[in-house]
Parts: sequence; C-alpha cells; structure tokens
Amino acid sequence: MAFPLSSAIISHKLSFNACIAPSLRRLTFRLPHFILCFNSIDPRKLGSFRIHCMSNGNRSEELKHQHSTLVKSYMSTNGYKKKLGSLIAVILVVVQISSPLPLVGWEFWPISPANAVLYSPDTKVPRTGELALRRAIPANPSMKAMQDSLEEILYLLRIPQIKPYGTMEGNVKKALKIATDEKGSILASVPADLREKGSALHASLIDGKNGLQVLLGYIKDKDADKVSVALASSLDTIAELELLQGWTIYEILRYAPQHNWTAYEEALKANPVLAKMVISGVVYSLGDWIAQCFEGKPLFEFDRARMFRSGLVGFTLHGSLSHYYNQICEELFPFQGWWVVPVKVAFDQTIWAAIWNSIYFTVLGFLRLESPINIYSELKATFWPMLTAGWKLWPFAHLVTYGLIPVEQRLLWVDCVELIWVTILST
Repeated sequence: MAFPLSSAIISHKLSFNACIAPSLRRLTFRLPHFILCFNSIDPRKLGSFRIHCMSNGNRSEELKHQHSTLVKSYMSTNGYKKKLGSLIAVILVVVQISSPLPLVGWEFWPISPANAVLYSPDTKVPRTGELALRRAIPANPSMKAMQDSLEEILYLLRIPQIKPYGTMEGNVKKALKIATDEKGSILASVPADLREKGSALHASLIDGKNGLQVLLGYIKDKDADKVSVALASSLDTIAELELLQGWTIYEILRYAPQHNWTAYEEALKANPVLAKMVISGVVYSLGDWIAQCFEGKPLFEFDRARMFRSGLVGFTLHGSLSHYYNQICEELFPFQGWWVVPVKVAFDQTIWAAIWNSIYFTVLGFLRLESPINIYSELKATFWPMLTAGWKLWPFAHLVTYGLIPVEQRLLWVDCVELIWVTILST
C-alpha cells in the first residue's frame, strides 16, 4: 500500500493533506481522504485544527475550495499589511520633517531644534585649547604673521571637497619668506642667554624634519595627512620661538588687559554667579579700604576686620543677588522701546536700592555683633539720606547700565562705578 503525501503552506495557515490510496487495483472500495488544517489567523481558532474526511469522489472540489479560501485570506491579510506600512511611512515622514521646526506657540514641543555650527574655513575661531594658547602668546609682528599664515591652512584642510593646495602653497611661501627675511628681528627679541636655542629653533623651522620646506613639498604632493603633521610641527616650533622672546613692557600693556578680559568672560560662561560673587567681594573690600584711607588712616594700617566684613557682604550677598536681580529686571521689562531704560533706572533707584541698602546695613550690624535695636536705629537714621544721596550719581550711571551694557557685564560696570561712589562719599 502506498501513502502519497501532499502539503501546502500559505502565510499563516498550514494545511496538511494526507491521501491514502490502495496499491491493489482489484480493491473496489474507496478509502477516505483525510485533510488536517491548522488555523493560526483567526484568534478564535488559534491552535485548533480540523479533520475532514471525504471520499475520493469530491476530493478535487474540496481541495479547490480549501485552496481558494486560503488564498483569499492571505491576500486580505497582505492588503492590510501594505496599508499599515504606508500609514507608518507617512507618519515617520511627517515627524521627520516637522520635528526640527520651532512651531509658533507650541511651548511643549518635545524636540528642540539643533544648534548647528558651520565649520567654515573663514571662521577664525580657535577650536582647540592648544590653538587658543598659541594665539595668547605675545610675540613680535613677524612671528604673528607667520603664525596667522600657517593657521589659515588648518582651516583649509577642513574642506571636505577638493582642497585648495594652491592657496596653501602661497601661505607657506609667505611664512618661509618672513622667516628668512626677518631672521634678525626674530632672534633680536630673544634674550642673549637663549639666543643659541633660538637660532636652532629658527633653523629647524625652515629646514627641519617637518619644517616649512618639507611642508611645502607635501603640499605640492597633495598629501593631506603629511601636510597636517608637518603643519602641526611648524606651528609648535613657532610657539617655542615665541615663548623664548619673553614679555616687553609694551607687550604687557597690550596683552595683559586682553588676556584678563578673556579669562573673565570664560569664568562668566563657566559659573556666572561665582564669578560675580568674587568680583563684588574684591570691589567691596577695595572700596572699604579706599574709604578708610580717605578717613585719615595710614595706607597699610587700616581696620582689616572692617574691610573683611564689607568684602564678605559683597561676596556672599551683593554678587549673587545682583545676578538674579538683573535677570528678574529683564523679565519684568522685556520691552525694546527707548522708554524702558528710564523705567528700569527708576525701578533700580527705588525698589532695588531700598532693598539692598537695608540688607547691607542689617548684615553689617550683625557682623559687628550689634543688637537688633541698634541695627534698626542706625538703619532708620541712614535709610533715607543714603537713598537720596545715591540719586546724585546712580541715575546717570544706570542710563549706561541699562542702555548700553549687556546683562552679563552689568555687575562689573556697577562695581567699577561703586569704587568711584565710595571715593566720593569718603571725601
């Protein structure tokens, strides 16, 4: 007896057809035909199976009907899948297009726009600490001219397309000409005891292993990797030469304020409240010392405890409170009209001045270990005279404060005027 087997697998439905036929033709009876169908599409029939028992007579019709049903079910399911896929694709496209856009009035929009930075060769901003430090080294004009010429190649190397090797070659030739023609002025600024080392560095800059001549050859070969290595070496040699030159009086007067201002701005970005606290502490200490000197005390025999108390109040209270006051003031008056400046000045010289004067005298009284009654009496006696005395100077100073000075720089300006004000009061 033979047992031919046939099976059909369509999508999620599994049909297993078993046909049992007699091997002997002389048998006249028809054996039944078994069909086992597993259904995994209909949730109600999940895991169930059906057994059909039929004769060979209607086997063909039943198999056609079964196959047609399975194909229709598959096509229907496949259609739903395509529609669902298309819907998901449309949603993703809409989200991708709209998410970077800052929608007006949608403050709760979860995706903030990206802050793009264009790395253009024309952007002359140092992007590494090494480059920033190299620029901060004072040097004569010849050294700075070579440094600027070579640093421009750093930006040109960032161009991802065809690199302008012709421009790079011109920059290196310019630096090479300066190094050759201005050798005397470059080495003249080096101290005598370091002149020999300076000569060796100068020679290395021109004809060294990765000097300007070698750099020029790499550029002609259009080898970007070797150009980058030789360029870094040449810039390091220039920095070493600049360090050997030392500081002249002219360079101190020229660069020290610039470097201090840069350091101050970096401190403001890193920790604005602490930076302003330090400034106010120094200014209040210095102001009290000036006041004591004008009162007749010797220059170095002043009341250090009094100066410490004043500086402590400036450090702990004035710097931090002024920082937040300026923020609140901008929130209260967020307008751009010309009339906003006098309004801010009036608010400063009434509400804020009254609050700060009261805090200042109260805290100083407690630091002097005075009783609350004495503190209140002194505050009551000096409150109005101190407030009106400030109107002789501060309204004019604050026209500049609120009209010209950026918010983050206002405290420094106010503290500088404070020193002048303390000197005027002391006289």
